[in-house]
Amino acid sequence: TIFCGQNVTGLSNSQGSNTWKVYANDSAGNENYTIIIFSVDSLNPLISFVNPTPSSGFVQNTGSFMANISTSDNNLANVTLRLYNSSGLIQQNVTNSSLLTVNYSGLVEGVYFFNATAVDTLNNFNNTETRNLTIDTTAPLLSIISPQNVSYNNLTILVNISSNGNYIWFYNGTGNETYSSPVFRNFAEGGDILFAYANDSVGNLNMTNVIFSVDSVLPLVSYGVGTDANSSIVSRNWIFVNVSVTELNEANITFRLYNSTGLVNISVFTNQNRNINWTGLVEGVYYYNVTVFDTLSNSNSTDTRTITLDNSVPFVSIISPQNITYGNSTILVNISSNGNYIWFYNGTANETYTSPVLRNFAEGGDILFAYANSSAGNANSTSVRFSVDLTPPVVTVNSPQNITYSNSSVEFNITLNENGTVQYTLDGGVANISMSNYGGFGFYAINSSIANGNYTARFYARDNVGNLNATTSVTVTVFFHNLSLRCEVGGPYQ
Repeated sequence: TIFCGQNVTGLSNSQGSNTWKVYANDSAGNENYTIIIFSVDSLNPLISFVNPTPSSGFVQNTGSFMANISTSDNNLANVTLRLYNSSGLIQQNVTNSSLLTVNYSGLVEGVYFFNATAVDTLNNFNNTETRNLTIDTTAPLLSIISPQNVSYNNLTILVNISSNGNYIWFYNGTGNETYSSPVFRNFAEGGDILFAYANDSVGNLNMTNVIFSVDSVLPLVSYGVGTDANSSIVSRNWIFVNVSVTELNEANITFRLYNSTGLVNISVFTNQNRNINWTGLVEGVYYYNVTVFDTLSNSNSTDTRTITLDNSVPFVSIISPQNITYGNSTILVNISSNGNYIWFYNGTANETYTSPVLRNFAEGGDILFAYANSSAGNANSTSVRFSVDLTPPVVTVNSPQNITYSNSSVEFNITLNENGTVQYTLDGGVANISMSNYGGFGFYAINSSIANGNYTARFYARDNVGNLNATTSVTVTVFFHNLSLRCEVGGPYQ
């Protein structure tokens, strides 16, 4: 109950529609009333993000997303959705509907912020939280540090990948492999390709690759046609070397020649030359080899061969027979030589000589040929002329003759048909008397003391090689008178 003209406060009203009736009566008891209907709205609108609105902090790799707003208010006036980036407000959408859905598209990379506000007709309002969204359309950085686009001489190669991606992997030749730090892996001989991959947290993918090759096989090199065998000895002043090479990536080939003092020549070729001829070389022992390098420094060499250049003929001389006459047909053959192979002509055929040997030769004049060659084929020869005399000398008795000598002095004189010596004997060889040579083939002796008697004078003639003729003899008679004269004193012949 109130009095007219008095304000009433503190009355409670409920949210929503309210109906008030106001009654009045006068002192006479007359009563009247009036009705007023009004509403009360002091509540803020309800507003929230609903699916598929991204949650705050979401990162994605596309330039579009959907924001969906749900509001609840009986007196909703409008809903406003705002989108910002670092430069400010870039889009605002307003609706008076309780649901607001906005599809954003064509957004560039960056960080975005969005929120919504709902206002009712009584200016009650409410805001959502401000969410942020990151758009990341850039693939992660990715590069292959190793292997590089080169050739390797080892099957085991370091895989080293640089990336700011969240997940990194590579294809190791047989399957994909997660990469976390540099790692060694084996690759196949020949051409290879390494694929590397990286993605970030929003699925941006990057890929790169490198092409490389593996050549761990050593070049093959061997001596070819025309190259002398090891330890050859040749008679010339040049050395020819020819090789065969198997190598796809040849860098160079090197020929080296040495002697006892060191390196004589080194020749390097990059044009796949396969032979060399060293000329104008002096005699001696030489050594040579050949080395091949490929472009990855793989190398291989031949064995080192030895060759002797020998242009000197071997020494050869005949010690026996000598340039004399022999009285025997069996003669020692003795040859001196430093040759590797020695032989002689024995009168009927060639015969290998290793040590002194007795051989028969024909009577008369002979010649012995001796030969020697070195291991290099240098030959030398020599010869000696000699004779074989097996015939005793012929004796011609000039004196004495088969007569009677009347004195005790007898001359002995004979002639031979060749040089020699002569003795004679009158007593069957008991006493042999030498005869003097008076020039040429003549011999003489005078015996002044031969007593009377019959004698057989036998002559022994030897030639210079000892052939003896003891068959010649002559019968000699010596008879003389020894007169004795006596003179008497007073005699008739006095």
